[in-house]
Amino acid sequence: MTTTWSGRERVTPPPLLPCSNWKDSAVVTDQGLVTSRNPGDLDAFCDKLAEEIREGRHDKRAAA
Repeated sequence: MTTTWSGRERVTPPPLLPCSNWKDSAVVTDQGLVTSRNPGDLDAFCDKLAEEIREGRHDKRAAA
């Protein structure tokens, strides 16, 4: 899958850190962090964000 803007093309997903995981999902959550792929996923993102807020505080996770 490619994305083009300003006459330049890039491959999606972008280069990742060696320890990262990329998921092709509208919304991904991890310990209360909510992320999405693009503005087209805004409805799903907002729904999941509201759900996470209703769940309350998540335990902190130390960086590896």
